Amino acid sequence: RWQITPAAKFEDTSVDAIESHTDTNLSTATVVENPTAANNRRGWHELSEDLEVRYLRWPKLSLSWRSLIQQGAGSMAESSILVVNGAAAIDHRNDYHRTGQRHTLDATWYPRPGLTLGAQFNYRLKLADYRPTRDNTDNRATSSNRYPAYLIDQDIASADAILRVSWRSSTSLGLVTRYAVQHATTTSTMAGLPAIDNGRLSRHSITQTATWTVSPRLYLNTAVNVTYDQLVVPRHFFTMHGDNNYTSVSTGGGYALGKLTDVYADYQYLGTGNYIDNSSATLPLNADYHQHTAFLTWVRRQSAHLVYTLRYGFATNRDYTFGGQNNFNAHMIYAKVQHQF
Repeated sequence: RWQITPAAKFEDTSVDAIESHTDTNLSTATVVENPTAANNRRGWHELSEDLEVRYLRWPKLSLSWRSLIQQGAGSMAESSILVVNGAAAIDHRNDYHRTGQRHTLDATWYPRPGLTLGAQFNYRLKLADYRPTRDNTDNRATSSNRYPAYLIDQDIASADAILRVSWRSSTSLGLVTRYAVQHATTTSTMAGLPAIDNGRLSRHSITQTATWTVSPRLYLNTAVNVTYDQLVVPRHFFTMHGDNNYTSVSTGGGYALGKLTDVYADYQYLGTGNYIDNSSATLPLNADYHQHTAFLTWVRRQSAHLVYTLRYGFATNRDYTFGGQNNFNAHMIYAKVQHQF
């Protein structure tokens, strides 16, 4: 009744990149060209342990649990020098250690033929610690340039759940309903500063799809998705919370005109209305646009080796984020002849 599958993997990777270019200095009356050589060396090793457990007692109910744990360490060294005098423009090395976890619980129930209920829960955790061992820029709080060895710790945690119902009410009609919810947080620590809650993400999404075989020659399908997405960031004059709510719709179908010829029609819509005018401090934030596209496709399979395709489409876009500067109407014609030798 139990199926247990353990696995382990070890990886060791190294990358060495060398590049040269010429910097042109235009800050003085005389143009100065500085030949520059740059080098980037990275290396890391990682150990992953994977365990999957399945419970097989009930034929109509499937239960499984999977855990993946990773531990890794490595380093990155970057340097950039002026070839003429050997002065270092960039010279730093960063050692890092990272760990990760992912745990998944999955359940699928088949109460009767044609009806399937599913649920899944995921938890992810990523921890990364950075330790600068060499840096040509002063990383003290009073320094005017603390990059690049500035970030010393970053933690990301997320949890999401998915509920799914698949119902085939008849041989010609199939429905799938899916609801997903996700919460995630990111916490970062900069050198000499306390930990900062960079962002908290909350996302809810519901999707409904339907497929209907009207007759042996005609089928229709439709999908609707509504997503509520909120990103909360630290309060600041230059930033605002992010709203990424959107709605998407797609519908279409196909009809067999004969043994050799098919016709397809499809339509898509994508729209969002999250625009915030923050022009007194920054560029406008979030987006507000509505895009419609429609296509009509004719396909003729002349033989097993020769296929003709002709497609016409029309698209319209209204983007209020940029004051209508990206608005357009477009006609598209596409033709293809495919021959298989």
